[in-house]
Amino acid sequence: MVGMLTNCAWLPSPEQREPGRTVTGDEKRRQEPFKAAEIAPPGVSVPFARDRGQYERLLTTFSRLIPSVNVSMEQVIVREDALFAPGTAVIMVSAVQALTPATVERLLDLRSRGITIQCVFTGDLERKTMAETQDLPVHYVGGRERWHALIRAVADEKG
Repeated sequence: MVGMLTNCAWLPSPEQREPGRTVTGDEKRRQEPFKAAEIAPPGVSVPFARDRGQYERLLTTFSRLIPSVNVSMEQVIVREDALFAPGTAVIMVSAVQALTPATVERLLDLRSRGITIQCVFTGDLERKTMAETQDLPVHYVGGRERWHALIRAVADEKG
């Protein structure tokens, strides 16, 4: 089963903003700027599920995140503590610069309760700006240059 917690705000779809309303295809395709009042507060979640529709729910949620409006990850972990039962696996994906000692402390607390923790960091790795991760497993996927290299490699493969 897979679920997702985020510390970002998100832009709900028209159907989510107005339940029961039928949205036309033209409305779905329209690329209008959103209004600040349409933004849902930080901390959206996708409940745990294992059906094939979960992939679509996760990807749709990712596409609607607004990372510039957020709360700290440790606040999300504390608020959603009941979700983290022993045997749960947590994969924290974050910009390396956003990692704080308080978040590391929360992750270590979860691990002490039998929860598997993996950290995946993006961004420019500068040891002096990154919080100490203790002995948490860390996977660094790189920053902007690495992302552009991956895009070029895929384009070259297809081209």
